[in-house]
Amino acid sequence: MDDFDPNSIIPEWESITGQVDTNAEWGFDLLNTIFIFVKDSIFGLLAMITIWLFIYIGWKLVKADGNPEEMKKAFKSLINIVIGLFIVAASFAIVKMVAGLNI
Repeated sequence: MDDFDPNSIIPEWESITGQVDTNAEWGFDLLNTIFIFVKDSIFGLLAMITIWLFIYIGWKLVKADGNPEEMKKAFKSLINIVIGLFIVAASFAIVKMVAGLNI
């Protein structure tokens, strides 16, 4: 019984998670996982909202039916959406750079 290795009955973490981090603490791993989930959820939600807004603005352009005032409002909204999209992309890049996450 001297040759018994208790790790032999536990599956290798590398085969389960694809990585081995022997210096990690469980609390930090949990917070990191939660942070990644929240970050991905927020940016996914913002992407869905942006797509919906592009569709909505397209519908407003079609509905304007040549009315210059309505088309001007729709184009102004389109410009605002594009500016917002750049802000979201910049914030995504900043979060990735500051957090040093592999996304």
